[in-house]
Amino acid sequence: CPKNSLLPIGLPPAGSPPGIRDTLAGIYDGTIVDGFRYNPDAIDFSAEISLLDEQLGELVDEHGADKVGVLYVGTDEFLLMVQQMRFYENVDDVRWFSTNTQASSIELVQDDDALAFTETTMFTATRQQVGTANHITAYVDMLLNDTYGRNASPYSYAAYDSVWLLGSAILQAGSTETDDLVGAIPLVAERMIGASGPLRLTDGGDLAHASYVVMQIRNGEWVQDATYDPITQSIVR
Repeated sequence: CPKNSLLPIGLPPAGSPPGIRDTLAGIYDGTIVDGFRYNPDAIDFSAEISLLDEQLGELVDEHGADKVGVLYVGTDEFLLMVQQMRFYENVDDVRWFSTNTQASSIELVQDDDALAFTETTMFTATRQQVGTANHITAYVDMLLNDTYGRNASPYSYAAYDSVWLLGSAILQAGSTETDDLVGAIPLVAERMIGASGPLRLTDGGDLAHASYVVMQIRNGEWVQDATYDPITQSIVR
C-alpha cells in the first residue's frame, strides 16, 4: 500500500461500530486523510467524485502519484461510480484498494469503463478463503449445488455458520436476550467448527483463522496476486 496518503471513501454512517476504515487507521504506516460518505442509493455521484478528484490532485501534487492511494469501502454502487469517473482527471492517477465485495466482481471486467479504470489503477481487493475445509464445508457445497445449481461462496459458509453459532449460543446461554448472547457467542465460537473452519473470533468479531487472497484484474480477468496467512500474519506470494 503506498505510504504518505490514503483517501478512504464510502465510509459507514456516523455512529457505526469500528470497521475496516478504523482498523486500517490503527495499523497504517502513513497518513490517512479524512474520507467522505455518500448515499449508496444515489444514481449521480458527480459531486462526490468531483470532491475526490480535487483532493487527489492536491495529494498527488504534494506527494507524487506513486505515494497516494484510495481505499474504497462500499458495495455494488461502485460500478456506477466508476462509470462516472471517466469524466475526471485525477481519480485514475493513483492506486485503488477495496474489499470482499469488489473482489471477483464480474461487472468490473465486463464493463469497458470499469475494466479500463481497474487495470489503470492496479485495483486490488481482498477476498476471504475458507480456513479449513471439512465435512461441514462439503455438506454446504452439496446442499447449494443440489438446490440452486451453483457453488458456495464465503458468504454462503458465513451465513450457514452464523445460524448454527447463534442457535448454539442460545442453547448454551439458555436465553435469547441480547446481552446474554453477546457474552455467550465468543465462548461458543471458541470451541466450534463450521463450514468456514474454526469459528474462533477476534475482538472485532471476525474469524481469527480466516485467510485472504489478494486479487487484481489483469488482461481482463481477476487473478490471485498473493495470500494472507493468519498464522504467520504475513503475505505469501
